[in-house]
Parts: sequence; C-alpha cells; structure tokens
Amino acid sequence: MGWFRMARAALLGLVLAPWVQGGVWAGAGAGEGSMGDSIVVYGTVQGCERPDGALACDVTSEGWIYHAWEDEPESRVTLLVLNALSYGQSVELTGRIIGEGDVSRDMALESVKVFEGEGPLERFGNLLVGAWRDVTDGKSVRRFEPDGRVVDYSDGEQVAGGGFFEVADTCPSGGPEDAGPILVLSEFGVSEPQCFAILDLTRDRLDLSYLGRGNTLRYAREGF
Repeated sequence: MGWFRMARAALLGLVLAPWVQGGVWAGAGAGEGSMGDSIVVYGTVQGCERPDGALACDVTSEGWIYHAWEDEPESRVTLLVLNALSYGQSVELTGRIIGEGDVSRDMALESVKVFEGEGPLERFGNLLVGAWRDVTDGKSVRRFEPDGRVVDYSDGEQVAGGGFFEVADTCPSGGPEDAGPILVLSEFGVSEPQCFAILDLTRDRLDLSYLGRGNTLRYAREGF
C-alpha cells in the first residue's frame, strides 16, 4: 500500500539516520553465550502492539518467539523500526536474552538489520504464523506455529490431532498445475497431505481453496 510505504520510508529515514552504518544498525557484536550475552537472531517480524501503552514487538526464529518491549530503554529506538516493518519481514536482531519460557524468550534489543529479496514462498509461510479464526464457524481457530506445527482449537479447547504445514509450488499428492502457492497440511497419522490454494493472504485475512473439494475457506487473524 502506497501510504504504508511512504510512512515506513519517512519513519526509517527519521529514526535510522544517526545510527545506521552500511544498512546495519550500530550495535554490540554478536556471539553465542549464556544468559545476558549478546547474540544474533535471524527471524521474521510477527507484529507490534501497545497493550499497556508501551510498544512491544515479537520476532519468531527456529521455533522461538523473541519478545521485546519499551521497558528496556536500549530497545526503544530499535522497536520503532520493527513497528514500521511489514508483518513477515525477515530481520537480523542483535541483543541480550534476559528471560526464557517454554517457547518464548525476552530480549533486550541492541540492533536490527532488514533482509530484502526474500522468496514469495518463504514470505507466505511467515505471514501464516499466528492464529486464524474461521469466518463461517466462529468457534474454530487454526494456529500456525513458528516451528511449522499446526494446532486446531474449537471453542477454546485444543482439538486432537494436529500436524505440520509448509508452502509449496505444487501439491505433493498431485493436483492442478499453476495452482500455487499451495498450503500443504500434513496431519499426524494421515498418509496423504491436504492441499489448499492460497487465494489471498494479508496481515489480517486468509482465503484458501481446498483442492480436494474446491470449496473456499475464509479466515480472519485472531489477536496479536
């Protein structure tokens, strides 16, 4: 959208200029280490929000959700950049891990680098991550996890089963040519995957066509 690109360019030009060197934010050096050491994370932006007035952003990488917020003063300028980026944008983060849960890590950000030129299939996969509510069945929610898992919920309760997802050019079990991009769902205990043509995928909307039946499924993004 033109207005978004203009706003993004204006914000990046305003915020980045004093701190950018060769397209990379000037920050601490990267490296593996223990809690509190500076590390590098390659991931995808999952969006930002202001639940209590303070900006908070999530980035997913290799099954982890990295969470940063304005309570960490050193993160504030970097968070403004993440907030200006498109959902699903690939980034390289440098920062310190200051807390860890089962699937999430709290991170004090030090720098961010934007990666351009990502392939369309990877971008579709990044955009899918999160929870989607069935428009025609308000009780049904399907969640795509950053590690590639799919979990279904009905009326707030997890449904048995689940599996993994990927985005491909064609359906592995066959189907019409030039129908891609294809969402491939491989359910646990089911030999043949389900394939859906991705008709529309944005930050808030997902329309799929089930190749086995031809019906259209419509979803709206659920929450953050």
